[in-house]
Amino acid sequence: MKSTSRYWGWLALSTGVLILVMGLSLRFGADQMRTATVWHALTTTHTGNLDQQIIRHIRVPRVLGAALIGAALAGSGALMQAVTP
Repeated sequence: MKSTSRYWGWLALSTGVLILVMGLSLRFGADQMRTATVWHALTTTHTGNLDQQIIRHIRVPRVLGAALIGAALAGSGALMQAVTP
């Protein structure tokens, strides 16, 4: 029982850290943007602002791609450890 709760605790912590780092990656870059600008770009459909277009068309795909590639690398590493003795 203790092992299962520890597992879920680590999973929740690592998921929270992942979300935090993804949010920071959307905010900081070559041009630092305000948190309100990032939130507005993610929650509305208005595309008149250049900062919001940068967030939607450049930063969001980069962050999602990095997360998917990291997950694929972690999965392949776990598979290689399971296959090789």
